[in-house]
Amino acid sequence: MKRAVFAFSIAILFLSSNAVADRNVWIRNVTIEDVTAYNPPGYNAITVKFKIPDGQPSLNTNCIATDTYSVVSNWVQGAYSSAHQSHLSVLLSAQAQQFSVDILIDPDECSTANWGLYSHSIGARFSGVRATIK
Repeated sequence: MKRAVFAFSIAILFLSSNAVADRNVWIRNVTIEDVTAYNPPGYNAITVKFKIPDGQPSLNTNCIATDTYSVVSNWVQGAYSSAHQSHLSVLLSAQAQQFSVDILIDPDECSTANWGLYSHSIGARFSGVRATIK
């Protein structure tokens, strides 16, 4: 009985983690052009402008600012967490050293906010970054 309950628990955990992960999309092998950390009223935000390598297909995230202008952001009300600080560190390091970066976004969270940073909105919410040496 305990074995069956344990197996069932593992199966539910596996299925629920896959359901959450399926919403997220990796934008792969991009270079960072601009990283901005700023404080629009009531928020703390990080906005990233990136470049897709020549020959790589254009984006199709269903977020106009991300697909058209290659912009993603992460915004929070209140203080940055240690995860946000880590994202910022990886992004700035990758930009300085010209590493390729993969950016994890949630295409269901596309911001239409324009906090004066660009002439368009701040794009899809990112939740992870990975820098790779090529």
